Amino acid sequence: MNEKTDSQKTESQKTPSQKSDSKLNGRFSKRAILISGLVLIAFGIAGTYFATSFADQYESQSDRTTDNIVLQQVGVMKLIAQEDSFTPLRYTATVVARRKSQLSFQASERVDELLVDEGDRVQQGQLLARQDDTAIKALHNAAVARKKQAAAVLAELKTGPRRETIEVARAELDRFKAQRDLTKTTLKRQLRLQQTRAGARQEYDIAASEDQAMLAAVGSAQQRLKELETGTRQEKIDAQQAAFEIAVASVQQTQARLDQTRLTAPFAGRISKRYIDEGSLAQVGSPAFEIVEVDHLEIRFGVTLGVARQLEVGQRLPFSAGEEKFIGTVAQIQPTLDRATRTQEIIVDVDAENTNSLVDGQTVRIEFATPAAQPGTWLPTEALQRQVRGLWSVLVLESANENRENEFAENESGKANASTNANPRVARRDVELLATWGNWSRVQGTLEESDLAIVSGSSRVSVGQRVAAQTVKMDPPWKARAVQLSDRRGQ
Repeated sequence: MNEKTDSQKTESQKTPSQKSDSKLNGRFSKRAILISGLVLIAFGIAGTYFATSFADQYESQSDRTTDNIVLQQVGVMKLIAQEDSFTPLRYTATVVARRKSQLSFQASERVDELLVDEGDRVQQGQLLARQDDTAIKALHNAAVARKKQAAAVLAELKTGPRRETIEVARAELDRFKAQRDLTKTTLKRQLRLQQTRAGARQEYDIAASEDQAMLAAVGSAQQRLKELETGTRQEKIDAQQAAFEIAVASVQQTQARLDQTRLTAPFAGRISKRYIDEGSLAQVGSPAFEIVEVDHLEIRFGVTLGVARQLEVGQRLPFSAGEEKFIGTVAQIQPTLDRATRTQEIIVDVDAENTNSLVDGQTVRIEFATPAAQPGTWLPTEALQRQVRGLWSVLVLESANENRENEFAENESGKANASTNANPRVARRDVELLATWGNWSRVQGTLEESDLAIVSGSSRVSVGQRVAAQTVKMDPPWKARAVQLSDRRGQ
């Protein structure tokens, strides 16, 4: 209250002229502030206009001089068409000999001689080792003798009696007939004496007995001669034939036992192991040697049912051992699945000229390609850029439609560029990684068939940047061979 009273007193003490000057000063201050604000607004508008014009002029000048600027060089490639896309497959397999056997003696005898050693190459039927065969050879010789005896008797029976024997039998019959005539005459004489009671009864009985004996002898001689003239009975020949066959079987049995004392190679190959020495007692079934058929090698590996359906017998498949490259032929596709691995076994025959470079038990890599069953394309892995959440991206050149849209936008803003088509901009495509193969990756996503992927220099450019592109020829290392091998049958 005191302050207001003092100010009122001071205002009441001012003269009229002082009051008039004070009013003029207030009006002038308001007008100056208004003019200053208008001037600042004008300067702001003018600055904005000049800045925009200068930026447009600078950008136009930059666009007009683009041809004189050295653009970043990048290498691009066309995407592999779906019909030319293959899925490469790689399997680890083992080289195995088509035949490998452990050889053993079938007789328990002392080993007398070893004719081969480990690493030796042998031919089919070649003698490898021999056992002591003294006892078995003696049995064999006895069997051979019995066979000869039975054969001789059989031949005699089949040929029949000799002519001389028949003549002897006939002469014997004649002698018995002559004696019969004598005994018959004597019997008649004794009979007359008995009738006249001139002879003794005993002499008559003796004569009668001798006559009966000679009658029997004549009958026997006649039967003997008949048999000789008729020949040997068939039943007797059959019985002797059976005896001869028994003798033959005995010889074969002893010959088999004799052969069992000799160990021979069942097929051509190389001796990989030797288990016995000279002087040792070989047991039946115990291995003596291991032989491997090195001239016929195979590769066995399992594939899924889908892959097996794309293979055919006679198809050629490449494989490698270390740095060496080989090729083989599909020999068999097993008709059943392995219960444990659920795979089908493929058997590949190694070409004969490559068998000297491979050994039984060696590990090899089989690499071949099958037509791709799912959408996607192969790109060099260096063309991929990692994004978030497991996604990847690929830098490409803007497509024709994107270039036309950019040109339209530039023309609308008055910034058209004549070098747009010659120096395209960089665009990005999001993709999903499906598989990798060496330095190549299979992807699918927003890529279009007409896209040109940046495969070299992608780390030095960014999206929207204009670049100088050069097309490079980059095919997967398996593509050319896959295209050839996919249709080769029995070449």
